Amino acid sequence: MRRIGKVAGLVMLIISPGIALLSCAGCDFPPAITPRTTQKQVTPKITLKETLFCNLEQVQEQMLTISDDGAHVAYISKHFWDVYAVVVDGVEGKQYDVMAVVKPVFSPDSKRVAYIAGSVWGKFFVVVDGKEGKHYEHIAGHGLCFSPDSKHVAYYADVGGKFVAVVDGVEGKPYDVVSENAPLFSPDGKHVAYTVQSGEKWMVVLDGAEGKPYDKLYNLVFSPDSKHFAYVAESGGRQCAVIDGVEGEQCDHLWGYEVIFSADSIHTAYVTDTGRKFRVVLDGAAGNEYDFAHGFTFSPDGKRYAYEAATGERHFVVLDGKEGKPCNRVYSMTFSPDSQRFAYIAGTGNTARAVIDGVEGKPFTAFVNMDDHIFFSPDSKRVAYTARIDDKWAMVLDGVETKRDGIVGPPVFSPDSSRCAYATTLDPDNKKACVNMDGKDWKTYDLVYAPVFSPDSKHVVYDAWTGREVRKVRVVVDDAETPEYDGLVIGANLTFDSPNKCRDLMMRDMKIYRVEITISE
Repeated sequence: MRRIGKVAGLVMLIISPGIALLSCAGCDFPPAITPRTTQKQVTPKITLKETLFCNLEQVQEQMLTISDDGAHVAYISKHFWDVYAVVVDGVEGKQYDVMAVVKPVFSPDSKRVAYIAGSVWGKFFVVVDGKEGKHYEHIAGHGLCFSPDSKHVAYYADVGGKFVAVVDGVEGKPYDVVSENAPLFSPDGKHVAYTVQSGEKWMVVLDGAEGKPYDKLYNLVFSPDSKHFAYVAESGGRQCAVIDGVEGEQCDHLWGYEVIFSADSIHTAYVTDTGRKFRVVLDGAAGNEYDFAHGFTFSPDGKRYAYEAATGERHFVVLDGKEGKPCNRVYSMTFSPDSQRFAYIAGTGNTARAVIDGVEGKPFTAFVNMDDHIFFSPDSKRVAYTARIDDKWAMVLDGVETKRDGIVGPPVFSPDSSRCAYATTLDPDNKKACVNMDGKDWKTYDLVYAPVFSPDSKHVVYDAWTGREVRKVRVVVDDAETPEYDGLVIGANLTFDSPNKCRDLMMRDMKIYRVEITISE
């Protein structure tokens, strides 16, 4: 995620980013690399198109939302005569007497919008793409959702004092209580599941069919191919995994309350804790017993796996069933995109090392972010990470160190893997910053955010701030700059729609604009 910060009231913007770029506890932008090939920086010609999306003075507090693709804005607006309307990309919808205190919801493909409205007669209804649904006494705001394929809509409604799940306008069976989580659709949108309470027991309802009652239920999950379904159940203080309706062995605690599917949907895994002894259960078979086990992860192709385990004070990685070299703690276990390579950070005493394909790197005193730190290039041939070396932060790319005077952000590889960029400050006080591209520092600003490459790897864009008393931000495209703006919108991302077109949401004079940038040589 590129932009971080707390939302203050209704204005979901970064107007004064301060140290958003450079905090050792968690940098939120991409990093650096030594050049494999160096391309000359060229100042392109850019043309802008601004579209007014929102006047923040018209937005009800906290009632603004951004689409998943960062390209659209929807909010609830209140008129002086106490009527409400939802405004999507500057276009106002039908006015209503009442509007639920719930943000409008975009579909995953960002093309549809749903929200909850009401009438003076006390009835509520869901509006999807401008069409009103059935009227109910109450609609639970937390339940409104779209399926991953954006074709289906679900929510919870009150019928006669009980709650029903409504999926595409069809009501399910009424229950005393429904889950605090929204209904869960399968990735293909063909199945839906949710939890309900009847009496003192909880049940999963999958495609309308009730499962076995339990005392508690946790973390429903579908496999990526939508053919399998799992969750964690608890009865009498003991927990178990339930996969496709079949209960696994009971334990004191199922670590993380989760069942993990591999990306190919063939394998399942979870970690059990019984009597403070941990086992990884892979495809129903329990592995070795350890004093600790954590962080199970499948490779992208689903054929390999890794996790951290410990016996006494000895921690190590278990990779494809084989225990690695002991250390004090393991961090940032990462498979390459092609699943052939594996890396992690091993902590020993007051130092740590990157271990890449079993080869230990130089010991370092600190890493920027232990939990998300080693980065493989898209072609899996290159690897980079940031670390503190001899009291200076450095980018380590393909084994080559580049030390900096300030903090170094995480590396960003181009889609073709030939280029690498990162954001860095230029002094110990972090007062100046720049983007480093292929080993060369670009223009200096007070603050820069994570660079983003174009799909063809030819261009890089990023947000850059100047000013201490009054902050101003602009988008930098290679070496060209847009005009200044007052702030950014949290949740919007600087995104390419094609090799020569990118967009962002920016703020000026308390208004949000979609800024579309066309790049030409």
